[in-house]
Amino acid sequence: MLQLEQRCRDLEDRAYRAQHQQHESIIERDDEIQILKQIIEQMQNDYQNLLDTKIGLDREIATYRKLLDSEEERLNIGSRLGPSPTINGSATPTGNDGVATATNGPAQRQRLKRPRFEVEEDVIVANGNGH
Repeated sequence: MLQLEQRCRDLEDRAYRAQHQQHESIIERDDEIQILKQIIEQMQNDYQNLLDTKIGLDREIATYRKLLDSEEERLNIGSRLGPSPTINGSATPTGNDGVATATNGPAQRQRLKRPRFEVEEDVIVANGNGH
């Protein structure tokens, strides 16, 4: 009988330890879940901020493109070939190289190019035609 009581106490003790370990692992898992939820929330906020910035930049690009097109039209330079890209970027320019062309007569065609600028270490360097 003494042996059965000892075995019963051992089993109860093992069950208590297993339950305690289970409880601790649940607490650790819940803590990890909370940390991951915070990380996801931060990533969603970062994504929303980046998306807002992108939309703002797309609008600014569209505004400058519109200004450039109207200035080209005013100066009779001619517009870029093909449609201009939309704000969401679904349309793309068409043509050989995106360079504007103007005609001075039926057989004569002159290529007009805007000067290209490259930014190197916060200094603007002009390329082509010495502009």
